[in-house]
This record gives sequence, C-alpha cells and structure tokens, in this order.
Amino acid sequence: MLAVAGSMHLVTSELQQAAIAAILLSMMIAPILLNSSDAIVNRLIKRSWDEQSVNLQNILVETMSKSDHVLIIGFGRGGQGVARILQQENTPYYALDLDADRVASARAAGESVTFGDAKRREVLQAAGLKRARMVLITINNMTESQHILNNIMMLSPTMPVIVRVTDDDYIQPFTDMGADDIVSDTKESSLMLASQALVNMGKPFAEVYQTMRQVRQNRYQVLQGLFVGQDDDTHGEQSTHYNRHAFTLPPDAYLIGKSVHDLPLDKLHLKLLSVRRNAHQLRHFDDDFVFAKQDTLVVLGMRDKIISFENWCLQGAQ
Repeated sequence: MLAVAGSMHLVTSELQQAAIAAILLSMMIAPILLNSSDAIVNRLIKRSWDEQSVNLQNILVETMSKSDHVLIIGFGRGGQGVARILQQENTPYYALDLDADRVASARAAGESVTFGDAKRREVLQAAGLKRARMVLITINNMTESQHILNNIMMLSPTMPVIVRVTDDDYIQPFTDMGADDIVSDTKESSLMLASQALVNMGKPFAEVYQTMRQVRQNRYQVLQGLFVGQDDDTHGEQSTHYNRHAFTLPPDAYLIGKSVHDLPLDKLHLKLLSVRRNAHQLRHFDDDFVFAKQDTLVVLGMRDKIISFENWCLQGAQ
C-alpha cells in the first residue's frame, strides 16, 4: 500500500521511508514484548497493589487512636460543613474522599481527611468503621452511596448511618437498606424555613424542635408531593414523581352522595390528604364520610393516576 501510495505521489519518499522503518521496528520488538508480557503485567499489578497497601497502612496509622468518632464519607461542601461543626464541638471525626486535590488542600490545613474509596470494604475497616460512633454519607452520587451503605451494613449491621440524598426518590430505598436517618437536600431547606418562621411567630423552640424531629422520623411524609407549576424542575419525569392535586366537585359530579369507602384510592395508589368544605379544611374522616357539591379534594399520587381519579370522581367509570 505504501508503494502504491508512493507511485501515485500521495506520500513523500521521506514519509514512506519513515513508515517502513516504523513497521520493521515494530516487527522486531513485538516478539520481545510478547515474551515479556507476563512480567510487565505483574510488575504493573504489583505496583498498583503496593500503592493500595501503603494507602491502607496510612489510614490505619491515622485512625489507630480514634474511637467513638464520626466517619464522614465525602468531603465536599456538605462533608466539610459537618466536619467544622463537629470540630467546633470537640467531637472527633475522620473523613474519606476521592478528590486528590481537595484532600491535599484540606490535609495541609490540618483537617482529618484522607484519600480513600469507601466502596472498598478494606478502606472502611482501615478507617475504623467498627470503632466509629456513626457514619455520615454525604456524597452526590446516589448509586455509590447505596454501594457504600451496603458495605457498611455487611461489615457493621448495627452501625447508625445517616445518608444525604439529592433526590427524594431515594428516601425509601435507603430506609429499606438500613439507614437510620435520611437527610433530603430539598426537604431540609423547607424544614429550616418553617422552623425559623415558627420561632419568629413565638412558638417555643422546644416545641418547634419536636415538630421538625417528628417530620424527619416520618421520612418527610407531610412534605411529600408538589403542586406542579411551570417553573418547577421535574426533569421531564412528572409521571414518575408524586404530585399533589386539588379539584372541586361541580353539582353534577359522580362522587356526590358517595363515601370515602367508595373511592378507588388503593387501586390507583393514591392518598386523600384533605377535603375543603365551607372554608374548613378536613384532614381526618372515616369511611362513612359523604361527599357534597363544592367539596375540594386534595390528593397525592402519580400524575397519570391522579388524572384517572379526577375523571372517575367527575364522570364515573368510563
């Protein structure tokens, strides 16, 4: 091919000679590389294992004297914020992070953090998992967080674990996996605003704290669902998220005269949150509660199920 390309003046003679030389050289070196491939691979693997062993040894040395500490997985914005408050309260902590530059800067400043992959069980063990008081998982990647939580539950099933979630869809999966507490980015901002408002309105701090604690223990159920507007970021997946929806029964609605018992809530996996009647918001009613015209129903569920439910309430089975 080189000869043909040269005869057609597609390549210069100098380039042709260089290409031929490169081909000959590769043909000479190939047998040597093939005969030495095992040794080269073993050398590279050994170097990798040596580096990992040194890293584990460093973590072991640093955590040897630690006990009853808080093990922080992830030293980003959230992890650093937690660490500073713990440090202020003289509470020991140790953090693992996979950003080498961040770790280097933080260690230079005296922070108790090291480079380590918490998805590896030996790293968790070296970081003193079984001697820790609790574990906080603060990273952004929810798949990795699940992997880490699974490792923790395998190594220390009774270890208290608090997980930060960036998406409310992960609240239940992490709960099912054994996390003691879930902290939602979106829900916590609402709690902070609500608690500040209640305190400013004169509510006793102890009472506000108890209310917020109850909301967290119930996994933010009172905050579940959203009345969706045009400025809400639903990522094009409204049908897979829980929404809140309100609609009023006109005089000819099919539901009028029927009771809560007649509603197809279980079939559509919906929850009736409240009924507004004559300026009163009713949140507790038994199965015999009968609906009347101008009642406004507030329901929680997936968008397509809510649409089906509203159509049934207005027109009956189609």
